[in-house]
Amino acid sequence: MLHPLECETHTEMTEMTTANTENQIEIFYRSRESWSLEGRWEQPTVETLDATHIALPLFVSDQITLDDDNQDDDDILEDIYGTMNCFRGNPLSVGHHAGGHQDWMEEIGIGHTSMSIFDVVRINETYYSCQPSGWESIN
Repeated sequence: MLHPLECETHTEMTEMTTANTENQIEIFYRSRESWSLEGRWEQPTVETLDATHIALPLFVSDQITLDDDNQDDDDILEDIYGTMNCFRGNPLSVGHHAGGHQDWMEEIGIGHTSMSIFDVVRINETYYSCQPSGWESIN
């Protein structure tokens, strides 16, 4: 995996495939308030997402690029994780060519730009929770 500052440039990324051409992708970040709740280290579930997570706007997943059209979910999740932890590649980062969205994040209650443990990604109908190592399906 590349160092966060060594991820693909915008030019290299635009030559790849956008995430939503074949798959429906949605990203959910844990809300700042849910980290203060008892049980914050419990695995999220599809049923608790509304109470513990905030769905990122589609412009975020629309700007994530994948290395190949025919990836399986594991490869897609790794591409998303790598992008969301890249200073220049993460659409929420101030290092992204779009300039980041710190005001929106503060307003909505998201306290982090990088993907972390228990953030969730939906690929089509399957929800995955980011784990200390890898991903776990939660539905």
